[in-house]
Amino acid sequence: MKDFSKRSLLFLFLSVACLMQGFAQTTEWKKMRYGNQAFRNRNYNKAADCYQDILRQNPQNPYALFNMADVYLTKGDAVMADSLFEQVTRFSSSAGLKARAYHNRGVIRQKSAAADPEKKQQLLRDAIEQYKQSLRLNPHDENTRYNLALCQKQLKNDKNQNQPKPQPKPQPQPQKQNEKPQPKDQKNQPYYNLVRQAEAQTLEKLKKAQPRQRQQGKNW
Repeated sequence: MKDFSKRSLLFLFLSVACLMQGFAQTTEWKKMRYGNQAFRNRNYNKAADCYQDILRQNPQNPYALFNMADVYLTKGDAVMADSLFEQVTRFSSSAGLKARAYHNRGVIRQKSAAADPEKKQQLLRDAIEQYKQSLRLNPHDENTRYNLALCQKQLKNDKNQNQPKPQPKPQPQPQKQNEKPQPKDQKNQPYYNLVRQAEAQTLEKLKKAQPRQRQQGKNW
């Protein structure tokens, strides 16, 4: 669970060779490089300017869309980030890039579920579908598999938690004179308390779980 907070989102890290093939040392490639350098230096506004310059010339550039989504995530704007990741899944011809975008859309929903009890189950179901889409494109991604398994467990746990639990019924006993009847189940009360404590501990562990993130350095 400790590595959960460190592995929530997949950031875009392309090799120099891949970039040279896609952009052929054009102005677009140079702007991408400057943007990535600014991103590494945590100058997110400058990085955003570079990515937006690319998108003004080529609104469907999937790499600029992905990197711009990363910027929004660092600023806490999950709605805009999710919108851009969705565009990546439509415009990219790279299975690997699309898999990363689906993964991140799953993470966004999984984290949103923890903050929205009313929509929790629907958000978890949506996250599960995003992870499945990612695994169809990249079946060997262990981080996505981990997040999918966790998401399914969280959904199952939430369903069980919201189901009404049967209440033990007191059984009548022969009543002595001047003595009020006592529920037979009362002697089992310590046992029920232990069960509730175990359930509470399990729920607390799940609340602390965060979707995994895989990061790679931008080397250009």
